[in-house]
Amino acid sequence: MGIHGQPEASQAAGGKPRYEVRAHPKFAEYHERLKNSKVFEERQIAGNIDKAKDVLKDNLTAGEIIPRDRWPKLYRGYARDLGLNNLRHYVIDGGRRLIYSIMKVGDGPVFAWILNEMSHKEYEQRFGYG
Repeated sequence: MGIHGQPEASQAAGGKPRYEVRAHPKFAEYHERLKNSKVFEERQIAGNIDKAKDVLKDNLTAGEIIPRDRWPKLYRGYARDLGLNNLRHYVIDGGRRLIYSIMKVGDGPVFAWILNEMSHKEYEQRFGYG
């Protein structure tokens, strides 16, 4: 078992991931900044994000669904502007949450689209649990 008892990533035959994992441009910038940080904890978060991405490459539904009535304004805007119709969170080490959606654009493949990463406290506040 992987992070917090969630399934480990395993690759399909031939060593190729089953799914793509893409990142919202703002998240991609944030992730790159964490990777290049001089602060150990930030680089550690980036590594944990990479591990979570590996899990999602094999199992898009590894994260839990976030009920639509919990979506804050930001994500309702994504739904309207970008066609987002589902939202999930995946727990990464340190109790942090990776927020993503399962997407399909046109005839393209289904993929995980990562939107944000945040602490458990930020998650509770943003989604109205705290």
